[in-house]
Amino acid sequence: MDQTPVATIARLEAETEAVLQSVLAPWQKLHALRAFIVPQLEFNLKTARIRKAALRSLDSKIKCGVKRIFNVPSRASAELVLLSPSCGGAGLVPLADLSDLAAINHAFRFLTSPDARVASLALEGLAASAGQRSAARAGMEFLVGYLNGDFSGNSNVATTFSTARAALNRLKKRLPDLRWGWCAGRATFQITIPRDRALRIVDRGSRHTLSANLRSSLQQHFRAILSAKPDQGRVARVTTTCATAKHMLHEGRYTRFADWRFVHRARLNVLPLNGSRRWGVNDRRCRRCGQHDETTAHVLCHCTSSLATGITRRQNAVQDLLVAAIRPAEGVEVRVNQRVPLQALLQGRDDFPEEMVRCRPDVVMIDAHNKIVKIVDIAVPYEDGWRAIEAARERKLDTYGPLARMLTAGGYRTSVDAFVVGSLGAWDSANWGTLARLGIHRRYGKSLPRRCVSEAIRWSRDICHPFLRVEKGKKKKEEEGKKQSTLLHFIVGRKKIFYKFNNMYWTEGVLSSTLEKQLYEIDTTIVEMNEFQKRSKQKIKAFKEVNVMLQVEILKEKTPMQEISLHRKDGDVDLLNFTARHFAE
Repeated sequence: MDQTPVATIARLEAETEAVLQSVLAPWQKLHALRAFIVPQLEFNLKTARIRKAALRSLDSKIKCGVKRIFNVPSRASAELVLLSPSCGGAGLVPLADLSDLAAINHAFRFLTSPDARVASLALEGLAASAGQRSAARAGMEFLVGYLNGDFSGNSNVATTFSTARAALNRLKKRLPDLRWGWCAGRATFQITIPRDRALRIVDRGSRHTLSANLRSSLQQHFRAILSAKPDQGRVARVTTTCATAKHMLHEGRYTRFADWRFVHRARLNVLPLNGSRRWGVNDRRCRRCGQHDETTAHVLCHCTSSLATGITRRQNAVQDLLVAAIRPAEGVEVRVNQRVPLQALLQGRDDFPEEMVRCRPDVVMIDAHNKIVKIVDIAVPYEDGWRAIEAARERKLDTYGPLARMLTAGGYRTSVDAFVVGSLGAWDSANWGTLARLGIHRRYGKSLPRRCVSEAIRWSRDICHPFLRVEKGKKKKEEEGKKQSTLLHFIVGRKKIFYKFNNMYWTEGVLSSTLEKQLYEIDTTIVEMNEFQKRSKQKIKAFKEVNVMLQVEILKEKTPMQEISLHRKDGDVDLLNFTARHFAE
């Protein structure tokens, strides 16, 4: 019987869209999806038979929305959505997998119920699903084998246990060690769950932890998949196993929104850099120095154009946080980024090697009274696996090891430590020992790692921003050029046709503008000609009147008269000329 809650799924889709479109902070949106959206469906998944096809739309909406929250492109690994927040992900397991986990959990809780009557009825139902008349005749080994998919049962009947059996078979493709079992000593069913280092067995006494253990085991599988990827899993091998690197996923402390939009793309190596492109034959060289491929590691840690403006200042920022946390005792000198005063410490000796005199550790604590010297140097490498973190620490120890041995030979108790923070937020666990030797209080030691991690991410973002800004400006110019040129877009290989139509539309635009200009000039000329014609007619009329008056004056001189009366009627010049002629006769 189909029990799919269509109305509930549609309502959850609307609520998911409302959360994604809200003005909440990114980490608050993730928390809302985990705490308010998915749990509404978990009860239905445990108690009803839901078609998985009905969950695809909601699952796709959640996955695409979470990728937008993390500000990663669509080609980014989906494991970022599936991982738990403690591993740097959103903690949103696919709904189809949640359905399988719920089916197994529901069947296990029936079989291990503390109510003997419920457990007995569940056992008889399991035997019926396995095609047996009773559980006593079937035997526990047969029933366990049926649940593990070793034996075929009554396929004509769909029950809670047949659903759990099918769910286990699907999960075993990713968790091969996931199996049902029977403990004869305690007379209880049990499930073996694979974990990172060992197998976890859940029985009747720990039945309430089954759902959490199954979810955690599945998320660890997703972490292994992401870490095994050669490109997007390079940094994940480090950051997914370091709790301090993901502190911003819970509350967003010490993290800017710009840092949030940057760090997840950088950790997955999907930044729009020349060396990170997967398609095309574009130049992979750095657009600043032009010496090496423009990869994430080169931009953040090796580009000479950013060495003074960003890389050194990033290390100085971590150094300032470390120095501010040190509370030296009375008489203890703390030297920051200065040479070790060998002549003052080792008096009576002048033959110091030049390479030791030039050494400038980031932090040196000198207790001259007790003859104790502590040397700490800071490193901010790129997290290309844990080996890169270990190599950075070893380089620091090898650099200042001869200096420490010289001070030890002079009677000082000398220690050399490295303080390593990854450029994308990795935290070396060996830093805890360094903090302890520097005398930093444990209470401040909890917030100091988070502040150092966030500071490293902030400066890494500022280092990479000029490269991303150039790419963004380039794309904006290309889009503007496309809008201004033409709306026609042809496939690759039709450039000649594109240029032909583009020139045609350009020529048509020029001609149309020229015709409009000519029409305006013609209209202006016609108006001017009409005005000139009007003024010319007025001048001709005035000249004719003057001519008539002159003729009258001439006639007066030839034939004098006492009274000459000439009348004009409505400016009729012909009548005036006729009167003048008649008078002359």
